[in-house]
Amino acid sequence: MRRWKGHLAGLVLGAAVVLGAASLAYGSASPPALPTAASTPGTCHVADDWLELWWTPSDTGPAVPCTQPHQTETMWLGKIDGPIAAAHRRPNPELLNKTLSPRCDDFVRVRNYLGADTPDAHWGVNMLVREPTPAEWSRGERTFRCEALPAASSHDQPVISQPLQGVLRRTDSARFRLCRSGDSTVTCDQPHDSEAMNPWATLTGTSWPGDLPNPAMQRMVRSACGPVADRYLGAPLSSRPDLIVTADVPARQQWEGGGRGVQCWLRNASGVLTTGTVRGDLQ
Repeated sequence: MRRWKGHLAGLVLGAAVVLGAASLAYGSASPPALPTAASTPGTCHVADDWLELWWTPSDTGPAVPCTQPHQTETMWLGKIDGPIAAAHRRPNPELLNKTLSPRCDDFVRVRNYLGADTPDAHWGVNMLVREPTPAEWSRGERTFRCEALPAASSHDQPVISQPLQGVLRRTDSARFRLCRSGDSTVTCDQPHDSEAMNPWATLTGTSWPGDLPNPAMQRMVRSACGPVADRYLGAPLSSRPDLIVTADVPARQQWEGGGRGVQCWLRNASGVLTTGTVRGDLQ
């Protein structure tokens, strides 16, 4: 799985851009909705129900301060161009989404918006596209918005009361970090025993050292992931006896094929479940 899919989509696979339903495609925005182009980066929005959130291609709910309960936050705006922009009537939203979704599937841009530093593994965020309403389109509006929302199933109504802009530099970032409880992937605000770090590290060595907990493999993991942990913690790993470094290591067949990349994790040495993040130097 490529890292962009893993880290952005979180609990829902991939950097999912939600498609509008054709049956609702031409419903106009309700009066409280903010005009498409007026929703600048950092603007947050409320949806009245999950159908509106997931299946309406244009906003129908009001903009609110990001410290109030909301579902989505505008990350950036873009211009609809090319042949599709010449249509007098707004094209089918399914066609618009197919055209525009790659422009919201931008790993680097999302990381920058979230405030991710090199060691941060962001998680638990989905992306969707918001398009001009039919009335806006007929007046010449060709702006689309890339919106972020907490990862959830399509029948849930995810609600947050915190801005996503710069969230990974703040102490309230656990909901948007990758953790694990046993074999289950969770966000770090849920009980967990391990927390992921980014980027993937590379093991050194020529002959297969054996799988963990083989001592030779353990030494390789500590050598590769230790510096990542130091930076993630903002302090030497040796100063945190409650934590140990581990990794998802390649199987022998992968190793013999040249695979040396590993996902580094910080694990609770006692095995107990905790909540929150161990990331250091947060505001």
